[in-house]
Amino acid sequence: MKSALSFLFLTFLFTSCTMFNGLFEEPNRLWIEVASAERQCIPPDYTSLEDAINQLEDDGIEVFDKDELNLVVCRACSCPTGTIYRAYITESDLDDAEELGWSRAS
Repeated sequence: MKSALSFLFLTFLFTSCTMFNGLFEEPNRLWIEVASAERQCIPPDYTSLEDAINQLEDDGIEVFDKDELNLVVCRACSCPTGTIYRAYITESDLDDAEELGWSRAS
């Protein structure tokens, strides 16, 4: 009797796992990024992470997560700013984001 109940429980457990497989998976999402400005000594395109994210959301791109990277760079005007804004979006929105100047994060 005990082994029969164990068998039924394990059967239910394995069939329920395969039955719901993929039901709760997230759609394909990826990180994209954009620099705050092309380089130092020029006005930034975005003054903050919120400004950069607002641009995406204003164009109908849903942002699931966001992040700001501050990299160490040289201080010459020819150097990059070192501030990178990142957003986690659905892969289907990548083309729209690229039109706004964003690119797939490396």
